[in-house]
Amino acid sequence: MCIAAMSERTKKTEARYVGPYCVAAHLVDGGYVLSDVTGSFYPSSVHAKFLKPALVFDEIFDNFTEIMKIVQHHGLKRARFYKVRWKDSATPDSWVHESDLTAPKLVQDYWKANAVKHVSRRKGRK
Repeated sequence: MCIAAMSERTKKTEARYVGPYCVAAHLVDGGYVLSDVTGSFYPSSVHAKFLKPALVFDEIFDNFTEIMKIVQHHGLKRARFYKVRWKDSATPDSWVHESDLTAPKLVQDYWKANAVKHVSRRKGRK
C-alpha cells in the first residue's frame, strides 16, 4: 500500500502531505513505520489518521529518478513548473509540474537560494 503522510507545515502555502511512502511495519499502538522509494525511513512512526492513500507504489518505482536540484522555474502558483537536474547524469534536465515533485525540501531550498530582495525605489534625502 502506498500512502502520503501529513506534513508538519508552518505556513499555509506548504504542502499538506509528503510522500509517497510505503508501509514498512505496523506497530501495536496503531502507528506505522514508513519508507520512501529510496529505502530511507520516515523520521517517526505515523498514526493512521495522518495518512491517505496515494498512487500504486510499483508505478512510482518504475518511473522514479532522484532529483539533484531545481535549476529554474516558470509559471504561476497553480501552474508552476520546475526545471530539475537529475542525479542520474544520463538523464537530461527536464520540466516537471509542481504536483509531480516528491521533494518539498528541494523546492524550499530553491526558493531560499533565489529569494528576490526588495529594493526601495524611493530616493533618500541628504
